[in-house]
Amino acid sequence: AAIHEARPEIVAAAHAHSIYGKAWSAVGRLLDPITQDACAFYEDHVFFDDARVVVTEASEGADLARCLGSHKAAILRNHGLLTVGRTIEEAVWWFV
Repeated sequence: AAIHEARPEIVAAAHAHSIYGKAWSAVGRLLDPITQDACAFYEDHVFFDDARVVVTEASEGADLARCLGSHKAAILRNHGLLTVGRTIEEAVWWFV
């Protein structure tokens, strides 16, 4: 809800605990722009380095939304990936 409040243009968010997403999130860094796929996120993703990646309180959701800012994706430390889009299809496309 906090992402939708902060970014009214966002219609959907995609989030899952994929094997590779969780593995990369444990590395603790952003994607290097060394492949075409990774270049799609160049300067357009963030690393959410917070132990509270499971949002159970409004303040935690607000922290995640603040970290995401105007970016389209977040790597959540030791947790997984999150992408957003102006449509469901866009959010899923960036996730996949």
